[in-house]
Amino acid sequence: MKAPLALLAMALAAGTAHAADSGIYVGVGAGSSNFDVDEALDGNDLGLKAIVGVRLLDSFALEASYIDFGKTATETSSVKGSALGAFALGFVHFPLLDVFAKAGLAKADAKLSDLENLDTSDKSTDLAWGFGAQAHFGSFAVRGEFEQYQLYNADQKLLSVSFIYTFL
Repeated sequence: MKAPLALLAMALAAGTAHAADSGIYVGVGAGSSNFDVDEALDGNDLGLKAIVGVRLLDSFALEASYIDFGKTATETSSVKGSALGAFALGFVHFPLLDVFAKAGLAKADAKLSDLENLDTSDKSTDLAWGFGAQAHFGSFAVRGEFEQYQLYNADQKLLSVSFIYTFL
């Protein structure tokens, strides 16, 4: 009697361990975007993002994202920015939850304006990284993450919540 129960327990555990869905996924997210330009311009705005990726293994995915960081301003200047990124993600999988870290490259575009209508634009490709966790509900997932980008000689941060759908 013990052998069939042990076999059933191992089968259930194996099913739970394979709960991470591999495949192509898409998502959208929103969160708090923080601008910090050389301590002269510090502000927050709503950041929006779109995600597309492929989870090749339970522990590895490739992902691309577009982020609109929004805009922030002071009495004398304003800055707005966006980024297009490509990342490799490493996952540690738990039942119904993944913890992940990601690193990659992002092509950032920033525009700084001042009172004299002098516009400065910066386009660069730099290292970007992040970490977070996501909970699975079938093909759907809810992800919370922190990301950091280099944007106009500044650290651009995004703390966001995203909704992901995986095509099985």
